[in-house]
Amino acid sequence: MRNRQKVIWIPLAGSITLLLLVVLAILSASSTLSLADTAPQSPAAVEGVDSWTWRGPSYNTAAGLVPMVKSLIIDPASPYTVYVGTNQGVYRSTNAGVTWQPGNGGLGGYGDLVVSAIDIDLSNHQRLVIGTWGYGLFQSVDGGLNWSRLADPVDYADPQPSAALDPTPLDPDAPQVRAGGPSDIDPSASSELSKQPLLPGGLPSLNRPVAERQVESPQGLPTELSWTPVRDVANHPTNPSQIFACVDNGYGLFVSNNSGGSWTRVSGVPINSCRTITFAPSNNLVRYASFGSWTTTAGFYRTTNGGVSWVDVGAGEIDGTVTAVAIHPTNSNIVLAATSDYGLYRSSNGGDSWTNVSTTSSLPDLDFYSVAFAPGNPNVAYAGGHDWIYRSGDAGATWTNADAAYPTYYVQGLAIHPTSSSTVLVGNNWFPFGGVYRRTSDGSAFALAASGMSDTFVLDIEQDPNNASMLYAATWGGGVFLSEDGGLTWTQKGPIPYIYALEATQGLTGTVLYAATFYVDYGVLRTRTSGNTWTMVSLGWDSDISFDIK
Repeated sequence: MRNRQKVIWIPLAGSITLLLLVVLAILSASSTLSLADTAPQSPAAVEGVDSWTWRGPSYNTAAGLVPMVKSLIIDPASPYTVYVGTNQGVYRSTNAGVTWQPGNGGLGGYGDLVVSAIDIDLSNHQRLVIGTWGYGLFQSVDGGLNWSRLADPVDYADPQPSAALDPTPLDPDAPQVRAGGPSDIDPSASSELSKQPLLPGGLPSLNRPVAERQVESPQGLPTELSWTPVRDVANHPTNPSQIFACVDNGYGLFVSNNSGGSWTRVSGVPINSCRTITFAPSNNLVRYASFGSWTTTAGFYRTTNGGVSWVDVGAGEIDGTVTAVAIHPTNSNIVLAATSDYGLYRSSNGGDSWTNVSTTSSLPDLDFYSVAFAPGNPNVAYAGGHDWIYRSGDAGATWTNADAAYPTYYVQGLAIHPTSSSTVLVGNNWFPFGGVYRRTSDGSAFALAASGMSDTFVLDIEQDPNNASMLYAATWGGGVFLSEDGGLTWTQKGPIPYIYALEATQGLTGTVLYAATFYVDYGVLRTRTSGNTWTMVSLGWDSDISFDIK
């Protein structure tokens, strides 16, 4: 783990003003960080007071509190280089996932820090494309260090889905809100935290039923913002100018033939929320795409002629929505499909028929989020479920639990070394225990490899109007933090991980703090107790993601 860290201050585009640097206390002796530094160093000796010491909130990697992982990819030309898309942007490893460094130049908010998908251009391994949950797609041409936004597929969508937000102004005295959405995470989903319970005095559980949440009438007048949630992205294996993007929220599957300069909808498939797009490694004319919500499928489609025509190969065969697809590296007829609620399916005839291999292998998981064949040994495959990681030694026909002591949940990221099927990386999208887990031999336990992932993005700072020493920090991925000593120390006050903005106001009996959130069913929260208890005040919006409060 780093012995020094850096707070990354990020203004939201067009919505949050320059963040106050009051959180950084000026101390008489502290360390400095040169812009040329590329690795942790011992603090330099300094004289005087013109230096800074990091005092901001951070992830506790020792306790397993690390960014949530949504996607993982290993560079096939340089297996020591690994990229991971998280709820804290992009991280890169150059030592096969042992340690990580953030690579977020050009990313800064409005949904672009939640990296939902990542893919490498096989003709230029320095070029990567990511999909984000809210702000479309970005491209890097320097190995994931800096990013620039591509054209927005939604701008080219015709017809456009109907707008979701229909706010009703009920309290003109409350702060105005800028809103969009929805989020891809629903905190009302119930599950037991039996593997790795929350730390004593730590973050509250997100799994309270909606009916148990304390709610009030809608407040303020939300201003709607455009929203482009990308589920998946894929570069064409041999044509670097062609990119495919799965856009949720009812938009569909899009293709760009000019490296993301403009987009068209793919014809022959539904105009519905797109979830996956996958090329067969041995034949790029064979592709699969899935559509639908988590609870309702809109079809699982296959093309064998490069997209000239598509056929729904899931109809009557696969129950549930397909969430991830893996195609055998050398035999495109062997396909694995992970689903929501119905387990893992396998086809040996190119999708014409399917077998539920979760049922035949008696796997306890029903929800699956990731699946992959080992490129160097296609008999080996891995699948990530809600509770466990599974391994197959016969090309996906039968499965066993790969690590019965696996400590966390929601295995969404998955990557296997291109030549060594024993080296596997998995990523978890379960708050607050995310991170990358790694193993390098069959049968060994997966070990947390999160060194370097402890930076926390601070998106807003508010000073208490009744106490100049009391500061509130809105963080991206860590919730709200409170400092009662002018920013020297911080305590996590929840209530949920993604907080875009804060507004501290003078109430009738004391300070009232509002928080703008990223989660479905939460929207704007309010506390009168310095973050000890929270109330939702935006009930009634169809879209409850909030970017700014003024």
